[in-house]
Amino acid sequence: MTKITKRAVEAAAPREKEYYIWDEDIPGLGLRVLPSGRRQYIVQYRAGRRSRRISLGPSTILTTEQARSRALAILADARGGKDPAADREAYRNALLLKDLVERFDQQHIALRLKPRTAAAKISPISASLSSAVMVLGSGRPGAHLTLGGAAG
Repeated sequence: MTKITKRAVEAAAPREKEYYIWDEDIPGLGLRVLPSGRRQYIVQYRAGRRSRRISLGPSTILTTEQARSRALAILADARGGKDPAADREAYRNALLLKDLVERFDQQHIALRLKPRTAAAKISPISASLSSAVMVLGSGRPGAHLTLGGAAG
């Protein structure tokens, strides 16, 4: 184990198989070196009985100090009982705003309203929702919306 510094990152040469260099100061912080020569900062921790690994980013974009601060934040969350990898996964699997609008159309409008009422009154509402999806971005998870607009 060695301290991960800029010099150590630059000196990490690719091998036939990927390998890891672990930091001696921050347990769990590591550098993943791929056979292609690409180097990536990672953090590894335990959530319950399960070992989890999160990629922090490539060494071409992050400095070692940025990787250290991100790793410390993730490790602090893990020690506090959270599972940052599970949080990331839940965010990625959340329903998108466009999916919520489609569900509203299918489960509320189509089932609860008469066809004439839906055509006369709800068409403008559906059009408004569709335009709101375009403004807010259809790729945003619906769980992260607030009354004031899209969250962060």
